[in-house]
Amino acid sequence: MDVLGVDACGKQGWAGIRLTDGTYAGSLVDPRLDRLIERAAGVAAVAVDMPLGLVEKGWRAADLAARALLGERRSSVFP
Repeated sequence: MDVLGVDACGKQGWAGIRLTDGTYAGSLVDPRLDRLIERAAGVAAVAVDMPLGLVEKGWRAADLAARALLGERRSSVFP
């Protein structure tokens, strides 16, 4: 199965990593998310790393729980 994981990558726009049966199968970069997804035609699923349910101040409870669980890797969870 082909899947695509997408994340923002600064001024370049969006970066996508394609996996086929869990193995690296290529990467894409595009200024526009919709074009990047179009270029990855045929994938079964697209997962976009994007925070949902943002709060006006402070941290989401899910972020705090993830940071506590990750220990030394807690800095990989952004507020």
